Formats: sequence, structure tokens, C-alpha cells
Amino acid sequence: MKKRLLSLLLFVVVGLSAVQAYDFSVVVPSGQTLYFTITSNSAPYTVEIILPQSKSSYIGYKKLTGNLVIPSTVTYQERTYNVTSIGDYAFNFCYGLTSVSIPNSVTAIGKYAFAYCICLASVSIPNSVTAIGRGAFSWVKNIIYNGSAIGSPWGALSHNGFVENGFVYSDNTKTSLLAYIGSDTNITIPNSVTSIGDWTFAGCNYLISVTIPNSVTIIGRGAFSYCRGLTSITIPNGVTSIGNSAFNRCKDLTSVTIPNSVTSIGDDAFEYCSSLTTLNFNAINCDNFSSGGYPFFNCPISTINIGDSVQQIPNNLIKHNTHLTTLTLGSNLTSIPANTFSACSSLQSVTCFSKTPPGIDSSVFPYPNTALLSIPHGSIESYSSPTSYWNMFFNGRISEN
Repeated sequence: MKKRLLSLLLFVVVGLSAVQAYDFSVVVPSGQTLYFTITSNSAPYTVEIILPQSKSSYIGYKKLTGNLVIPSTVTYQERTYNVTSIGDYAFNFCYGLTSVSIPNSVTAIGKYAFAYCICLASVSIPNSVTAIGRGAFSWVKNIIYNGSAIGSPWGALSHNGFVENGFVYSDNTKTSLLAYIGSDTNITIPNSVTSIGDWTFAGCNYLISVTIPNSVTIIGRGAFSYCRGLTSITIPNGVTSIGNSAFNRCKDLTSVTIPNSVTSIGDDAFEYCSSLTTLNFNAINCDNFSSGGYPFFNCPISTINIGDSVQQIPNNLIKHNTHLTTLTLGSNLTSIPANTFSACSSLQSVTCFSKTPPGIDSSVFPYPNTALLSIPHGSIESYSSPTSYWNMFFNGRISEN
């Protein structure tokens, strides 16, 4: 009996915890019932729209349909309250909503507040809004907003946003891209953009491909991190800086080309890109990487192509990679830093197009090494010299191409 009573009590407690506490509900002029919690009981009196259930259910307003007009004020127990905020997850998954009117009284919109409202034709955000939460308008198209908002970088508006076609710019010059609040799977960034800000596309899981114009010179920190569906990205020859974690955990990205112009790649820029198998590296004057902040850490890269423009491979470009099987070295390469490929125990073939053997030491390649080295015609004598590390590493398995 005691056991059954305890179970019943536990059920009631859990049931109560699943209900979001609200103070009152009101039928708004457009006919829908909204739920409010009081945020200030002293003048000026304010309320926030919240879910009637726990946010874990995501079904609070799921059955709402049509055109929703959020009032600027509501009355409860003969007191008038200003509607100043829309809470986290408030209208998440409201598939039936076709339009929303947000009053000027609202200053904050919570995270995922209108996420997945896929039938919304457009949303006009008043300039009074100064805070927009993470993913507030995920999968909502045609956002109209020319105000200033500060919020989470993950898919939210931030820092003096000027919105056009889902792109959020720092101002109406449209040169600095700050966020993207559209829902297209294939994106072409406008030619006016010269910099992609920190966390601009972070967490946009629906993105498949992005075309970056030649005008862009900077890709900011975490700009495309956690874009798990991203399969194609072209980094134009003009980009000089790729920020820390810029493409971190883009798990569907299969290949990347680093152009000649890049001089800086941040720590963990492509970390945990679990499908990244091909790296084309063409950067001429790229800085060495810090020990411990490897840009391609935990990427299963099996093919690396070092372009003809590269004279020296940066320190710590590839570390702890046991997947590499095929390596191509460009015709102008003059040196390879210590330990660069030392952990590449699966290496099967190395093709070097430099007629003069690039400078290496005894730590560059794994030893013993069973890979086959292919070199330019007429270079066999210099590569196979008994005093050459190239000959030592490849144990005479050298052929001219």
C-alpha cells in the first residue's frame, strides 16, 4: 500500500512539474488564447507570453492557426499590463500560423520563440525589440527588421541588425554579415559582403551548400560551426583569415580547398568534421599553427594535395592523422617541418612534383615507411642519395613519373 501511495505521489509531482506556471490567459482580438506570466507587479506593469505547458512538450500553441495579432496591452483583474516579451519556445512548431503582428511594446523575443513556424509568410519585428534569442526564427522566411538587437549568436539577430532576404548585416552598407535568419538550404552570399562575422551561420543544420563571393576577406570565429548538413563550401581566393572553430563539427563536409590568399587559420577551424577526407592546401604565407589547436584535428583526411603555390607547409597542419593514404606535394615546395606526417601510418603513396628534394629531417615521415614515392623525371639521383632522408624514409621505393 505504501509503495502504491509513493508511486502515485511521484506521478502527481512529475505531472505538476510538466506544467508551465502562468498567471492568467486572455483571448486576444484575433481570436486566439494566449497565456501570460507577470514580470512586474509595480508600475509600469508588464507581462511575458509563455507556453501553457512545459517547453519540453513544444505543444503549447501548436494548434494556433491563421493571423495572430499580439496586443500591446492586456487587462487582468482590472489592471492593464504592457506585453513586453515573448518567452522561450512560445510559438515553436505553430505550423498553422500564417502571419504574426508584434506590437511596439515588445522588447525581447526568447529563444526558438517562432522556430519551425513554416507557414508564416512574413514576420515584421518592430524596432523596439533589442534582444532576440537563439534560433528565434529558425525556418521562418521573409523577416523584416531594421532595428538593433543583441542576442545569442546562434541564428539570432545581433548588433545593429539590418535585414534583407534573411541576411543580417551590421548596417545598410551590407558589407559585414552578422547572422542568417532564413531557411534556404543553398545560400549565395551577396557580393557586397566583405566579412562573415562570428557565429553567423552557427547551428544552421539545414544548410547544404554556401557560395561565398570573392569580395569576402574574413570568415569569423565559429561562422559555420555545427552546420551539420553542409556538404559543399567554396572558400574564394581573397579570404585571408579563417577564424577559430569556423567550420567545427560540419559533419557532412567531405572536402575543402584552402586558397592561396589565406594567411591565418584559427585553432580547431575544421575540428571534428567527421566526413572530411580531402584537403587541398594552397596557402602561400599561412602562419604556423599552435601546438594543441590543430585546424584539422579528428578529421579522417585520406588525401592531401599541397598546391604548387606552397613553398613551406605550416607547422602542425596535420597531427595524429592515421587515415592519410595519398599525399601530393607541389612543384615549388622547399621544406616540410618536423613531425608533419610522422603519425600517418597508413600512407601508401607520395607524389612530389619538386625536382629539388624539399628539406626534411628524420621526423617528417613515419619510419619504417612502405609508401611509394613518385618524383619528377630526372630527379632520381638527388632523392635516392644514401645521405638523403627521402631515400631513408622510402627505403628505395622511389620511381620517376
